[in-house]
Amino acid sequence: MRKLSLIMAIVLLLGICLVACDAGKGGEYLFAYNGQSIHIGDDGNTVAAALGAYTDYIEEDSCGGEGPDKTFVYPGFRFYTVMQNGVDRIVKIVLTDDSVATPQGIKIGDAKSAVVAAYGDSYTETADGGLIYTDGSTKLMFGIRDGVVTAIHYIEG
Repeated sequence: MRKLSLIMAIVLLLGICLVACDAGKGGEYLFAYNGQSIHIGDDGNTVAAALGAYTDYIEEDSCGGEGPDKTFVYPGFRFYTVMQNGVDRIVKIVLTDDSVATPQGIKIGDAKSAVVAAYGDSYTETADGGLIYTDGSTKLMFGIRDGVVTAIHYIEG
């Protein structure tokens, strides 16, 4: 019986470690789509290749970077890159509708109380009632209007 308890404890510990490792690079918030984890700072071209065909792609001259700024658009979200040291780094992820959610299940249209229940009360409130959670070098921002989530953005922070 003690062996079984020890084995179960080890399996549980390994499971916690795996979840913690994927919870983000350095504890940063992440977004997941079709089984692909996407972090602020990831190589956008690598992520785009893993995700497959995007619905739109926009390339614009950078106002201060090395190369063009890029926007990759997918159903329900988009991500933005800037060139840093020769790599198109993801600097922003924007959820655009309620067809996608954060890994904690929060989507556009959810109640502010659901955000606080999922992410806790360690947030900064913006002047217009939005919530900003910071973890590592990532900020997870929830736009709130009349107690309802209207926007979700992951940004470099």
